[in-house]
Amino acid sequence: MGLSFSASDLAQVRFAVSPMWEVAPSFRLLRSRAAHPVHRAWADQVRPRLTAAGLDRGWLAELIPPTGYVPDFLNPAPTGPAPVPRTEWRAIRAASADRVRRDLDHLARH
Repeated sequence: MGLSFSASDLAQVRFAVSPMWEVAPSFRLLRSRAAHPVHRAWADQVRPRLTAAGLDRGWLAELIPPTGYVPDFLNPAPTGPAPVPRTEWRAIRAASADRVRRDLDHLARH
């Protein structure tokens, strides 16, 4: 079975290290309490800070469920091979209200 891609699909492919792309899997790992041995020391160190800051509940916890879809506006397309967090935060804040609404509606359905 082969895969086929349109020119539009290929134009959206990025080879970059994105700080925001790492947020969801890291947050999920911290909330799951089932850290792989490679991540265990980090998770044990960071998990109490997550809880103390209240990040284990509230908006972030609602936007990043334990499994499944994460709203696309939280993962803006990188502007280069190694974007800095500040650049990605600006892109998140610049997301249109329509885009955010579509993503949140999708999250609610899935």
